[in-house]
Amino acid sequence: MFHYDKFLNEYGPGIRFHSFSEQEIEKISKVLPENIVLFLKNEGISSFGKRFFWSVNPAFFEDILAKW
Repeated sequence: MFHYDKFLNEYGPGIRFHSFSEQEIEKISKVLPENIVLFLKNEGISSFGKRFFWSVNPAFFEDILAKW
């Protein structure tokens, strides 16, 4: 289970590069757990921990997952 507050305490606030639209959030909420969707909705695509960790748009991986 993803612990949103614990993650932010460990890696600090993110540097946001992109926010998700409501349509994107609706789409990813059909395939991702609620806590991950909440994280992406609140943080968007961001870097954390001096760019050590990045959140990404799950839609970027649809083609790869379809081949899996």
